[in-house]
Amino acid sequence: MPRFVFAVFGSLGDLNPCVAIGRALRGLGYPVAIASHADYAERIAAAGLEFLAIRPSFADLERHTGRDRSRLTAYLLAHPSRLYTHLILPFLRAGVEDLEAALSPDDVLLVTTAAVSARLAAERRGAPWLALALQPSVLWSVQHPPRLPPLDALMEWAIAMGPMAVRGVLALLRLGLTQVGRPIRRLRAEWGLPPQAVDPLLGAALSPYGTLALYSPAFAPLPTDLATPVVATGFARYDATELGRTVLAPELQTFLAAGSAPIVLTLGSSFVWSPGRFYIDGLAAVRALGRRAVLLMGEAAHHPDQQRLASDDVYVTDYAPYSTLLPHAAAVVHQGGIGTCAQSLVAGIPQLVVPHFGDQPDNAERLHRLGVAEVLSRRRWTTARATDGLTRLLAHPNRQQRCQALAATLAAEHGADTAAHFIATWVSTGRLDAPRTGPESSHARP
Repeated sequence: MPRFVFAVFGSLGDLNPCVAIGRALRGLGYPVAIASHADYAERIAAAGLEFLAIRPSFADLERHTGRDRSRLTAYLLAHPSRLYTHLILPFLRAGVEDLEAALSPDDVLLVTTAAVSARLAAERRGAPWLALALQPSVLWSVQHPPRLPPLDALMEWAIAMGPMAVRGVLALLRLGLTQVGRPIRRLRAEWGLPPQAVDPLLGAALSPYGTLALYSPAFAPLPTDLATPVVATGFARYDATELGRTVLAPELQTFLAAGSAPIVLTLGSSFVWSPGRFYIDGLAAVRALGRRAVLLMGEAAHHPDQQRLASDDVYVTDYAPYSTLLPHAAAVVHQGGIGTCAQSLVAGIPQLVVPHFGDQPDNAERLHRLGVAEVLSRRRWTTARATDGLTRLLAHPNRQQRCQALAATLAAEHGADTAAHFIATWVSTGRLDAPRTGPESSHARP
């Protein structure tokens, strides 16, 4: 029986779907490991999965850049393209070495988009592997093009003009990534791997053996103009603490029971390290509407300055499992990470999205088109604009009905189980079949 090894680079939004699918595969009797940053060892062990450390750790990234986590996050916000040039590509060789040392011949790799070293390791092994697309923006489809900076305005024009214009904008994006990907091409040449016909970064997000789109078709339709097999599984959700718990702290339970449904403010697990005025202005907006708030602030929540924000109508904490907290909320204000989007959709609550980075503008645009969210630029974030955004979000006459209708659709999906079914079927047959039609297809198992 093969061992499935998930290769993950990134935040909890990248890790948690893999944990969810890994647990589903383990329930089917397969051995499962997750290869990722050393910082996730305890979290993965608490989920009952084997952990394999591959470089870089977050400490490695801090040493390499000479910046602590907070300053590094602020640096990436100012220079988004340097995620690859400064954090991913300098560790390519080390990541491949770590992964190759940890893998046995029968292991099967499942690779997230930013785990570039794992894709190189998979090619060097010459064994089949599956790609995991966590968000629709990495599937560069002319049918459903991504809305990504720095060419978002140009893409909006191209969509209005038609497919030829969209192809042109995608070509510009690919050209830029091709330049960034020079270190990958050098390593490929050194190792005797064939040149790639596509750009070596997002263009390689699709595996020639198949790709799982780990999101709901209700959130984003699956394109049909892609060159390799792609199937949608629905969102694979997992959000336990490092101790494997999803129960809310007793103090938070008491706060929730003591008054009206609060508005939750969160920046996920990455941008919480450099929040700017997100929480200060957001809390002022919530109070201007006479609402209660829950602030999820990461490690900063334990600082005395942040604890002073707490009051009878404001609860401040580092983290709370979204799956348990958000069903008690009136709305959520967040950065647009795909994991937060998924949990908010399933909770059936309105969202005010303040995109910070990467795929988040695309996720926000899709939520807005679904009628479940308002979107406010991070650069335009002020108390007045946040108040206006929340007012429009909560006053829309059909917003809550749309949120609840979409939540009901997602409740019928079982993304982790569906993904595990596809993976198990693929490894035994070599085929990544499209989902069966019918009411049971969303949660079929082998």
